[in-house]
Amino acid sequence: MPCSSRILPAGDLGRTRLGASVISVLMIVPSVGQHTSPVHGETWNRWGTVAVVLVIVNLALTYSTARTWWWQTLLVPPLTVLGIFTLLDPLSGIGVAVGVALTLALYGSIVQWVVRTAGLLATVPIAVSLTPVSMGRTLVWYEPPVLGLIPAILLISVLMRCIYVILVQQERASARDAALARTGTAILGATDLAEVHRLGSEAAAEIVALHPGIGWLVARRTPDGLTVLSVAELADDVRGRVLPDEVVTDPGRLVDLVPRYRHWRVDSFPGDVHVLLGSARPVPEAVFAAIRTLSNQVLLGERMIESRVVLDHQANHDHLTQLVTRARFFRQVSAAVDACAGGSVALLNIDLDDFKRVNDTHGHAAGDALLVEVAARMRSLGVPGATPARFGGDEFAVLLTGLIRPEDAELIAERLCHELTRPVRVTDGTVTVGASIGVAVAEPGHTAADLIRCADIAMYSAKAQGKNRVERFDADRHGETARQRAPQIPAGEPLAR
Repeated sequence: MPCSSRILPAGDLGRTRLGASVISVLMIVPSVGQHTSPVHGETWNRWGTVAVVLVIVNLALTYSTARTWWWQTLLVPPLTVLGIFTLLDPLSGIGVAVGVALTLALYGSIVQWVVRTAGLLATVPIAVSLTPVSMGRTLVWYEPPVLGLIPAILLISVLMRCIYVILVQQERASARDAALARTGTAILGATDLAEVHRLGSEAAAEIVALHPGIGWLVARRTPDGLTVLSVAELADDVRGRVLPDEVVTDPGRLVDLVPRYRHWRVDSFPGDVHVLLGSARPVPEAVFAAIRTLSNQVLLGERMIESRVVLDHQANHDHLTQLVTRARFFRQVSAAVDACAGGSVALLNIDLDDFKRVNDTHGHAAGDALLVEVAARMRSLGVPGATPARFGGDEFAVLLTGLIRPEDAELIAERLCHELTRPVRVTDGTVTVGASIGVAVAEPGHTAADLIRCADIAMYSAKAQGKNRVERFDADRHGETARQRAPQIPAGEPLAR
């Protein structure tokens, strides 16, 4: 980073204030030591020097804190008068008055600026009236040489105030644009609706904070009515209040809720969401437009999240049964095996018996209806930690987690096998199928691939022994089936440990 960037303040306003402060000090400093008026004596002259030093200190304090207080506003004109009327030539004190006006016009409210300017305009005439003799001449405060200095002070003060207003507006516009750009980028990376709403609320609070005196709230239709969900620069007790429906068309009714905010503007969005801005004075169009842009960003973010949820569901769920797909299921199995202790995770591999007969006899529509009912019965098992999935065709699986005993997996499989044998009503009659279920319980050292392979072997063993039954994998009992299935096992992956 260049050295000048570290020394100079950030922003055009900060640099303008620094330049004005330096020029003001250069204009005022020469008067230090010039307090040798023969009219008032040495004591008053010393106080005049002290007053000029205090004026310089006040300018430095104002620059360092970037603000002014009312005590400064009221104290600066008397100090300026004291610093001018003890000069050898009071008319030369115009440099002190102009220097003060040059810098302080860049700070404070409009009321403070008007009071300061009025006080500074009177400093030279008052100083001349207190010291009518200057450099051997007699002066009267209402003479043209004296009053002619007032327009110079006024011109400098008005000019610098206009520059201040323009720079403040530019910096606020830049800050608003930066907040909107930063929030838009952040919303693109949001993963849920709560994060989108949090980003929107934070950006709204940042934008309205740039404009003191403006409040912001968002109201959404809930079962209780039009409820305030978020606020910024308003009392916390406003959040959660139920507003009358009329505020949407007549936002002025909010005056009863927030008395000092007399002017309100409302912007409505789909979903019965309403954004309101309030202020003691009319809300600036630029602020209203920024909040509208932010609201649209949040709205687009909500739609993006909703679309992402739909696409994620479609990509990871079977379109017919709405069960998770093979790829998603395998990821869940892997995560469960890695996270859980041996014996608490099990896998049920399910293959419907004689499903082809249903398709051939009753048609594919009946087959689809049967698959949907099978999925519903798997979901209705009521077993905590159970995740059913469809691999395709008539192949299903269930992941069981959080088992207290390994034997519970076999009991759950028996119950499911019984449920699946109950008749199913289809369009042109009633059909019945069975289910061959293989059970495998994760043991210490097992990987997800081991668990899936063992459940698959157990399922084929159940089919080989007559179908419509449950078979739990056992390495000793299923050795022959394991050898028959070995060519289907990818090389390099162990069967079991």
